[in-house]
Amino acid sequence: MGTKDGVIDLDPERPTVLTGANGSGKSTILRLTAALSQLRVNELRQAPVREFRLEFEGGADLVLLTRRGSDTRTVTWGDSHYRFSSDADGDIPTWALDILDESGGSIQVAADEILEAGLQMGIDRDEIMRARNALIHGNPKSITNKQPEWASNLLSRIKVLFVSDQRIISTESTAEASQYQRYASARQARTSTRFAVDAASRNIADRIRRASSEYGSHSQRLDRELPERLITAMTRRRDIERATLERLLEITENRRLALSQVGLLDDRRSLPLNVSAEALEDSNTRRVVHAVLESNMEKFAVLDNLETRLSTFKEFLDERFYPKILTIDRRSGFRFELPGAQIVTPRQLSSGEQQMTVLAYEILFKTDRETLVLVDEPEISLHVLWQDTLLRDLTKLGRPSGARFLLATHSPAILAGSPDLERSLDEAVDAEW
Repeated sequence: MGTKDGVIDLDPERPTVLTGANGSGKSTILRLTAALSQLRVNELRQAPVREFRLEFEGGADLVLLTRRGSDTRTVTWGDSHYRFSSDADGDIPTWALDILDESGGSIQVAADEILEAGLQMGIDRDEIMRARNALIHGNPKSITNKQPEWASNLLSRIKVLFVSDQRIISTESTAEASQYQRYASARQARTSTRFAVDAASRNIADRIRRASSEYGSHSQRLDRELPERLITAMTRRRDIERATLERLLEITENRRLALSQVGLLDDRRSLPLNVSAEALEDSNTRRVVHAVLESNMEKFAVLDNLETRLSTFKEFLDERFYPKILTIDRRSGFRFELPGAQIVTPRQLSSGEQQMTVLAYEILFKTDRETLVLVDEPEISLHVLWQDTLLRDLTKLGRPSGARFLLATHSPAILAGSPDLERSLDEAVDAEW
């Protein structure tokens, strides 16, 4: 922030926690990390730092640098460089710069889209035309140029997810979101809601439907191959021990039940394979059953990744929201049931429950492998007991994708028992914490 240098080392296995007084820069560091990793130039223009560096194990550093006495900023990644003006054109309003960022920095694309976007946002036509002219005829140094060719490689290699302090409010309607972000969201989904838990539920339902479609196609192919597999099994005459087959029967049934519990299999269409004990005495029957079970396990494998995330999601929320029980299906996404079969919809959850649900959803379903998850003020609306276990909870939620975490918090309860994870911005730092 122009006053001191500091190095923030991420813990290799557990969440790292930024602390500090209001205005110390916790949220700014999270936002800069997200903006730099995604090359969001109009945010980087305003970065209150001379240098901001992301260091990677076994990879090139990603650096934002402002040279003294210069109005140019540079992003470097290994041997790649990208320069842009640190001053935005004052004639271009923020909402128009947002459109420019969303268009990948292409002035022509932004100019083509600005009229429709502006009218959708309720902006006066004269103001829209002034902004369009400023984009087209403004100083090229003060307008974002097209992202460099190496940007796509950067975005595919460095995965960062920013979970803001406004997480329970969908960006489709929050006042904190830019005007253009709200317009773009509304254009993609004309029905908007201010409840992020509703959006999460819809997204999970869509994921289940797409996975079920893939499962159906894969199953049809395997079913066509099954007669040949059965003939091969009978021809080879390989003996299948009864104990081996009984174990495979148990494994297959457990997988079927696990997939059914998270809405990935329809109980009415996916029935257990019932084989009598007497039938298993026959070696030919064992060969046939073994071939069928192997085929079923191959079908289930298509659903493994989503089932792992859904099961973790359900187990996590069931444990914290007891006696509410999470139910998941392809039609409604998810909802909760109380004893007596009373239904609780996602938006009927308390504020703290919504915070926890959205946080779990973001981590489990919006992260690729080895994503760095940035969470601003994770303690919002959470009971102190939930804050006390939050670091352990996040570690568990991040396990399926290998995610790592950097948090910004005011809550001492979050660090209870883990002072080694704190990185205080209040301290005078000129070396590593």
